[in-house]
Amino acid sequence: MKKILAPIAFALLPTLVAVSQTRIIDMHIHSYTESDFGERETATDYYGVKGSDNAELHRMETFEAIN
Repeated sequence: MKKILAPIAFALLPTLVAVSQTRIIDMHIHSYTESDFGERETATDYYGVKGSDNAELHRMETFEAIN
């Protein structure tokens, strides 16, 4: 009986681990150049906060936020 249970438990282990990890947190950073900003109006986020005016300012604000 023990010889049968061990392989079954070993086979089910990856499934149990996968079920316990149900959330995926996507953390990444986008890289922009000056051509991505152009002459259009500065974009705003969901809360109405305006974004950076140029690529260098965006880079500095990004690294400031993650430090």
